Amino acid sequence: MKKIFASSIAIFICAIALYSCTKQTRIPKANWLFVQSSTKGSFEAVLGDSNRYTLSLKGVTPCMISFTDRPIRMASTISTKNFVDNWNAGKGANNFKSDPPNAALVLSVNNIDDIYIFSLQNPSYDANTQTLTYTATPITITTSPSMDQIPCTLNATMPASFGPATLFIDDSWGGLGG
Repeated sequence: MKKIFASSIAIFICAIALYSCTKQTRIPKANWLFVQSSTKGSFEAVLGDSNRYTLSLKGVTPCMISFTDRPIRMASTISTKNFVDNWNAGKGANNFKSDPPNAALVLSVNNIDDIYIFSLQNPSYDANTQTLTYTATPITITTSPSMDQIPCTLNATMPASFGPATLFIDDSWGGLGG
């Protein structure tokens, strides 16, 4: 009798654990921001368009960090492949294809830290070569008196190549695929 009771308890505990692992948690709608890292990269002007570049990031990590804007305050990771594959997800204008995200690329060229601001389109990711490419369109830079104390520059001249860099991508439409 004790063995049957113990077996029943064990089965019950396993069933609860299985339910907990398979239960899908509903993530609240939020503005998700994304961070990608790379070991090096380059900008190449798009032929026939002096205001667009192909941004190539090499040595891209296979996972990206994502986090929400306040007040939700959540963080997660997403595979780079999933991020690119879901670029066009969403309904109507609620996707990156219809409304390209803004991004800030933080890097160092000749030991000088720079920030490049642009919108992103047409992502392509090659996991084998760890290369991620975008079409990048620079955003007009305006100055703000409250930003005068920042000890780095916002640059409009794209470098041909650069070393390690971090790309910060603004919010998506409530989570990829949402």
